[in-house]
Amino acid sequence: MDSARALDARRGFLLALADALRPLADPVAIQREVCRRLGEHLAAEHTYYVECATADDRAVVAYDHARGGGASLAGEYRLSACGDLASLHGRGEPVVVDDAQRSALVSGAGRAASAAARVALVAFPLVKSGELVAALCVATPAPRGWTAEEVALVADAAERAWAAVERARAEAALRESEARFRTVAELVPDLLWESDPDGATRWFNARWTEYTGQPPDAARGWGWVDALHPDDRARAGDDYRRAVARGEPLVHEHRIRGRDGRHRWFQVRAEPLRDADGRIVRWFGAASDVHARRLALEEVERRVVARTGERDALRRRLFDAEEAERRRIAGELHDQLGQELTAFRLGLDDALRLAARRQADAAAAALGARLTQLQALAGRMTAGVRAIALELRPPELDDVGLASALESYAREWSARYGVGAEVAVTGLAASPPVAPEVASALYRVAQEALTNVAKHARASQASVVVDRTDGQVRLVIEDDGCGFDPAATAARVRRERRFGLAGMRERAALLGGELTLESAPGRGTAVHVRLPAAVPPAAP
Repeated sequence: MDSARALDARRGFLLALADALRPLADPVAIQREVCRRLGEHLAAEHTYYVECATADDRAVVAYDHARGGGASLAGEYRLSACGDLASLHGRGEPVVVDDAQRSALVSGAGRAASAAARVALVAFPLVKSGELVAALCVATPAPRGWTAEEVALVADAAERAWAAVERARAEAALRESEARFRTVAELVPDLLWESDPDGATRWFNARWTEYTGQPPDAARGWGWVDALHPDDRARAGDDYRRAVARGEPLVHEHRIRGRDGRHRWFQVRAEPLRDADGRIVRWFGAASDVHARRLALEEVERRVVARTGERDALRRRLFDAEEAERRRIAGELHDQLGQELTAFRLGLDDALRLAARRQADAAAAALGARLTQLQALAGRMTAGVRAIALELRPPELDDVGLASALESYAREWSARYGVGAEVAVTGLAASPPVAPEVASALYRVAQEALTNVAKHARASQASVVVDRTDGQVRLVIEDDGCGFDPAATAARVRRERRFGLAGMRERAALLGGELTLESAPGRGTAVHVRLPAAVPPAAP
């Protein structure tokens, strides 16, 4: 047979062998088919596949295709007993022996072990990751000159046998693993599923059907979304698709409808399974019932909200009570003590005039000087009482309004501390009027902010701006002082338990507003407050 025909014959044999091996799933059946076909093709007496375990010095022949009634070589052997042949195999070198009696590859012990000391052999080793794992052997009882095509055929058949056997074992291991997975999956109480790389679900455990009543065919793909609560479907589907697109694990919660039509909360987890190259080959997911925990958490949150509402309502009532008490004390200072001080000053004026009419002796002069001192003291006391009353609750806030109260306070504050102050108010005259609580809160924030300017800012000018637009009242207090680092100051305030800024923020928050602060060393400070013009009444 010329080389071209021999090559065609080898190709034809290998194609037929591949077709024969493709449907086989048992490793021994694969070895049997390879040995049978190769042995018949080469008219060999023995054709066998040896599996090697070098660490255990073990060689196993599961099947030997023996022609002509020869005894089968199937069995287990010591690998080291093969002598030189084992050493050659370990190096991955094929062994081709035309006549064991004469071949230099066979030692004296090997010849003695040969059946009639006249054996021809082709053995092709399979070395994987540097280790001998198997060999395909063909032997005849008489010397034979093996052609290059026959040796190449044994080599090709050996590689195909190895690949088919490993594929069958991998598939068997996978089937066993999946069988174990399915067994465990049916035992756990969670709802489990498996999805394709694109996220389309292809398998659910029985627990899914038992709980939802949704048949597996209806749930596959993206049909499982129909079992979710209508309010959760869009979000759950979008979250899962987003996780699939990003290849990232997913953890979230949604409600799943039970067979009885009621919905329960489940925590859903989905993880991608990747191959050796990092490609996602499938997704696994589990849904754990967290309904009791979710209801308990919602109850805790409801109670926290209720307690927070009660606390805020109490604080608002305390602020209202504080303002009422300030109003009462300021009124008493102005109406009672202020009037009494005024009467006292008038009496001093009369006494001073009477003393002046007396004969100008030393006693009269001393009396006049003393009365003058008391008159100055009474003036200072009257001014002090008026300032205290203004700090407590300016009458303009109730009688005229926020704009007039701010202007009066800024004027008094500027005179007291020697810092220029401007007030600009727009929009407060619009109807309906600003709620009294809002006016009080804005006044107190402006008062506290200007106090801070006087204490810390070293400013030469300050401004107060109030603007009402779109149902909101905005207050801005700015100064051109030394400024500060808000973060560092906030930490120090918490450490030293100062409540000025915290109180300002709390007043704003309790009325549904917010307070922000802008400052930097050397750049002045601005306090921004935004409140609704109308606020709901505090809870009783």
